[in-house]
Amino acid sequence: MLRARALIVTGLTAALLWSGIAAAKLNISLGSLSADGQEVRNLSCELDSGGLFAGIAVVGALAKQKRALDTCAPEGAAFSVQFTFAGGGAKEAKVLASSSKGKDACVARALGRLRTDLVGTCTAIVLAGNAAAARKAADGLAPPESKEAKPAE
Repeated sequence: MLRARALIVTGLTAALLWSGIAAAKLNISLGSLSADGQEVRNLSCELDSGGLFAGIAVVGALAKQKRALDTCAPEGAAFSVQFTFAGGGAKEAKVLASSSKGKDACVARALGRLRTDLVGTCTAIVLAGNAAAARKAADGLAPPESKEAKPAE
């Protein structure tokens, strides 16, 4: 009888601990990462899950849109962006700042086609078009900040 109670208590403890772990948010921050030629800088995400390779999954999803991003600014540009994943893809995507005027809507459309099973929000500097020119443009952009209301200080 005591052994059965001990097993039940152990099982309940494990279930409670697991539920806390499963509900935890995952925060990632990467200085620079490239996948399939798509370079991303200052990637910062708050995700519901994803584990150790979540950053690679985000950059991989961006790399699948490289052709669309390069079409937006073939001469080379950098875009500070924010995107939210839910339901298998990008729920919202916006450009916070850019080195190339008039290209923001094109980049937002390309980001809107991102597909991933991740859930959460990311900001990053995404390079597009000519690599050398895009890197130079990225050096002039400040790291992205979310366009959400900030608390009064």
